Amino acid sequence: TTAIAATFRSARGLALGITLSGTAAAQAIVPPLVTWLIDTVGWRSTYVWLGCGWGSLTMLLSIFFLRVEHSGPMHEQTRNAPTYGLTRTEALRNSALHRIGLATFIMITVTIGLLIHKIAILTAIGVSPIRAAWIVSLSGLAGIAGKLVTGFLLDRYSPTWTGGITLAVTAVGFLLLLGDTQSEGIVILAMVILGYAAGTALQVGSYLTIQHAGMRNFGSIYGVLTSLVAMGSGIGPLLAGISFDLAGNYTPFLMAGAVGSLISSLLIWSIPPSPDWQSE
Repeated sequence: TTAIAATFRSARGLALGITLSGTAAAQAIVPPLVTWLIDTVGWRSTYVWLGCGWGSLTMLLSIFFLRVEHSGPMHEQTRNAPTYGLTRTEALRNSALHRIGLATFIMITVTIGLLIHKIAILTAIGVSPIRAAWIVSLSGLAGIAGKLVTGFLLDRYSPTWTGGITLAVTAVGFLLLLGDTQSEGIVILAMVILGYAAGTALQVGSYLTIQHAGMRNFGSIYGVLTSLVAMGSGIGPLLAGISFDLAGNYTPFLMAGAVGSLISSLLIWSIPPSPDWQSE
């Protein structure tokens, strides 16, 4: 994200969308792959295949290709990066960054909770496990489209309106999954909506953080945002599990997901215009 922020300006939203669409692509590929691996080599060996496969490839790509403006190692380029932006003290007091962080935390909590429990949620309303895996894969493809379209819109229209509307749409996906049984058409529609909209939370948060924080201390400030992402990623699946254990179904979590999506949307809508760092 630091490399994208330092390299792109006019097409920064689309650049972020293309970069973060990797997570949506993984969501499309991994559920059927994991189901097949578990049936073929067992769940213990599946962990090894996934860990070594993704880990090795990620390490090689980072070592050889992670550059800023493709003109040298990133640490050499960032020493000469623009110095406009907030100090760390100013960032701690900045209300826009507070809202961005809280909205991102809420969205990551509900969407990662849903992501980890997606197969269980779908099988609980009557979808077979293998069919559920393919439907979840479809939501990953919708996520790629969502990130690219959202990135395009962020570059051309108000990011608060683009982000606010996109996050609000996520509530519809949560509500469509309510109930003990649902038709397959409704389930697919819900997964497409959730895949399209939910994966944009980090994209919108990253874009707005770049705009409101600037590049002077972007690494430190964005580190706080990603810490909130990590916290939400840990809390969300736990809350979804507690919902099922206490209620016998995922209805309380799905309701919380819809409400959380709307709250996050309102937080993004309420953010004031960002400073014009270049002219300042």
